[in-house]
Amino acid sequence: TDHTVRLWALDSPGTHSILHGHCGGVRSVLFSRDGRELYTGSHDETVKVWTLPSGETASALRHSNGWLNGVAFSPDGRLLAVADYHGQTAVLWDVTTRRKVEPTLGQHSSSVQNVVFSLDGKVLGTGGGDAINVWDLSGKTRAYTFPKSTWGSKLAFHPAEPVLAVASGSLDFWDLRTGQRTNLLTTPPTTGARCPDFSPDRKSIAVGMDDGTVLMGDLETGRTTPVLLKHAAAVGWVCFSHDSALLASGGEDKSIVLWDVAAH
Repeated sequence: TDHTVRLWALDSPGTHSILHGHCGGVRSVLFSRDGRELYTGSHDETVKVWTLPSGETASALRHSNGWLNGVAFSPDGRLLAVADYHGQTAVLWDVTTRRKVEPTLGQHSSSVQNVVFSLDGKVLGTGGGDAINVWDLSGKTRAYTFPKSTWGSKLAFHPAEPVLAVASGSLDFWDLRTGQRTNLLTTPPTTGARCPDFSPDRKSIAVGMDDGTVLMGDLETGRTTPVLLKHAAAVGWVCFSHDSALLASGGEDKSIVLWDVAAH
């Protein structure tokens, strides 16, 4: 919220550099597939593109409606989806040309808070204040609309199955073949679920909770168990490493925790 972006060296914990350039709070950060660029979405109505490791920024994707609440790359790295909060839409950008993709997808009747691509790049999920929408990118049409439990919502696509997980108070799973609810867990949380993420190895789902707990769900048995330690405030983001060995959780206690998944 101090308008900066901080780059942390994983091989030297505590060492970091600070990138200055935004004039509003930074809401999301995302590396390009090759790690040479960093994209940051901000309340200043821009997504800035930073060249790494220099930290220089030479271009920005500009919006005119206010907060940009999230950014997501397509699996092939060619498209960037931006959650335009006040514009009530998800805007697609061509990464190479830095131009918007028309026609615009992701229209909602309320604020757009979250965007996520499926792992095959064929569909885009958008979470809004009104509903959860799933968009067919080939035909540029809305395929499904799903209800949500509370105001906030965060989404995650299963890495192998056509299933969308939605955390918005309850944790719901939607089958994209039928458009109906399905159950991947025996007792999914019904309250307090804030954010989900599937492990790339397809074995687990992590769910950040209002009470600071990170729940781990075993997709093979359907069982859920809380992680032994927890944040001092609600968990807003969870993300697995590419090898599924680590889980990062970001809490409203102003801390980011790296978890050894096997140890828990």
